[in-house]
Amino acid sequence: MIDVVFAAARPAHGALALPVGKGALTERTGNEASAIGLQAAATLARFEGEAGTIAEHVDVTSAPRRMLLVGIGGGSEPDAVKAGSALTARLLTSGETDVAVDAARLTTAQLVAFLEGAVLRTWRYDKYRTKLPEAQKSTLATLTVVGAGAGAQATYAQRAAVVRGVAFTRELV
Repeated sequence: MIDVVFAAARPAHGALALPVGKGALTERTGNEASAIGLQAAATLARFEGEAGTIAEHVDVTSAPRRMLLVGIGGGSEPDAVKAGSALTARLLTSGETDVAVDAARLTTAQLVAFLEGAVLRTWRYDKYRTKLPEAQKSTLATLTVVGAGAGAQATYAQRAAVVRGVAFTRELV
């Protein structure tokens, strides 16, 4: 399973995910240093913020960094779960080891659902796949949450117990 870490500032390395609600692209990317590139990537990908959709941009202003706009749709919990799992699916075997999620515009409930989807999607049963090519091996190890509201970490800790139970059950069956 992927490790979820809460931090006060964005890490300098790894991918950066920006959750975007449906129709909120301009307000979400307005403060980013690479706003023009993000908006261009969104236009080319026909990204409108629907749940589970992703637009990807590589920011090369300083160190190259993958930036992903992740659609959370209307912001319901099922939409947030879908968005979190879509992010993990995109990055799981991409070679990225770390991803930071800017959660400043998510409610605690949306963030916890997003993290639940992200963590549950990382599960793979590769125990008997002895000849798995390097490009197909899971590389994503850490998801860092930045800008979470007060109490988000405690609320996630409760839901994380259920997520660990699901992972344990998957291993048993």
